[in-house]
Amino acid sequence: MPKSMRPTCYLAVRDEPTRANVESELSRLGWQVIPNPTGFHLLAELSGTILGDAPKRVDLVVVEDNLPGCRGSSIAQGLHELGIELPIALIARDPPPVQADHIFVFEPPLAAVGVSALAKYREPTLPS
Repeated sequence: MPKSMRPTCYLAVRDEPTRANVESELSRLGWQVIPNPTGFHLLAELSGTILGDAPKRVDLVVVEDNLPGCRGSSIAQGLHELGIELPIALIARDPPPVQADHIFVFEPPLAAVGVSALAKYREPTLPS
């Protein structure tokens, strides 16, 4: 399947083993994974979608809460407050309170399994 037709996940996870496991699981399922080293980089990648001037295909965002400078829970809640209701997997050791039905919280040891299940469940249906 061409990259442009594959479901796309934007990823910002600092913990290397967790990032590698999540990326591997999503790639195995046929997802295109776009890694970002920090939450700031993730927001820069998504800025066209957030502002609406250059939207990108975004089917899933996976973000770790414990990112330097910009917490994943703040990113998830901010996207929600902007009305951007795409599925967000938040990886957190101490899950923060988040108020949205499209934000899913996973603890690090089970993050790859949870994200994989979410990706299977939430995979977009492509036009034929």
